[in-house]
Amino acid sequence: WCQLMNFGGTQGIFGRLDMAFNDPSFAATNSTMAGIGITMEGIYQNPMMYDFVLAQAWSKPESVESWIDGYVTSRYGSEPGAAMEAWHLMSQTIYNAPEVRMPKSNVVRRPNLSPATRYYDRCQLVPALDNMLASSDKLGHLETYQHDLVDLTRQVMSNLFEDWHAMMVKLIRNGELDHVETLQTSMKNLLLDEDNLLASAPGFLLGKWIAAAEKWAPTAEHRPLYRFNAKNLITLWGPSGQIVSYAAREWSGMMKDYYYRRWEYFFNVVNDSLQTNIPLDYDKFTLDCLELEKSWQKAYKRYPTTPIGNPVEMSIQMLEKYRAGILEACGTLELWTDDGTDEVKMKSGRASETDDEEEQENDSETTTTQ
Repeated sequence: WCQLMNFGGTQGIFGRLDMAFNDPSFAATNSTMAGIGITMEGIYQNPMMYDFVLAQAWSKPESVESWIDGYVTSRYGSEPGAAMEAWHLMSQTIYNAPEVRMPKSNVVRRPNLSPATRYYDRCQLVPALDNMLASSDKLGHLETYQHDLVDLTRQVMSNLFEDWHAMMVKLIRNGELDHVETLQTSMKNLLLDEDNLLASAPGFLLGKWIAAAEKWAPTAEHRPLYRFNAKNLITLWGPSGQIVSYAAREWSGMMKDYYYRRWEYFFNVVNDSLQTNIPLDYDKFTLDCLELEKSWQKAYKRYPTTPIGNPVEMSIQMLEKYRAGILEACGTLELWTDDGTDEVKMKSGRASETDDEEEQENDSETTTTQ
């Protein structure tokens, strides 16, 4: 019995705790199951899920809740205080998906006018983050805690970006255009702030990824190629965008230099369409966006390989700045369905990209895409 956690190592807090708790024991008694394994394409996210699955190779936990108690205490090396409640809130929401879904945020997908869907109450992550921060005085010096804190803050902010994106789509659909540009400015500023947040933890640095790739180059002449391939893997996955965003990352460096530029260009295209009353040609946008994406891959820029800033302070600042926006979104937006009814039609007849990335995820019998 194996668990497939992701394709391409994409980021996003995600898990199916109930399934991982119940299915292995069922399979052990109702099949020829010989063992337990994990079959993800990338492992540097959601470490709790890998530990939970593999622990059952020895024995089944008494309950999910009791296992989390032990895991969190072990991960932080002491009584975690309010951080324990944060983990239990996450285990009941974001770590309890009803089906396999790619945790990829709209932040990293090629810009579109199709709102994201979510399987959990996103608003519950705010008290989870509050509880995590409440333990910062005791745990703030731990790298494991810092990583978890930044990851949870990143998830909360990515959710807010998706909520604002959904608001923008709704405003456009209803013809309420006065506040569209203001909302777009807020979304762009959020990407820049998130870049600074991610810069504070070593697990979210684009510079480390590129530097590691360059070390494999046999000569100095080969370094540009290795650097290009490293950037291509996490963006276009192919010279011409064969599987766009398949292995996307929310990393410092990418937020401001890659995703910000794509969304800024998309907003300009959308606003031109609204002002001229000419339907947005998404096919043309896709071609133009591809050139923008290629230019980033080929450009040379040295990114930091060590953290900058204090992750606890950055998380506190982010939550203070955006709490009102998060709570407003929680009070005004319903969960979006994925039946296409909220899409904004374009000249091409599509509201969003339909690229090889989506087709690849659909091809898996264990995966349902967003």
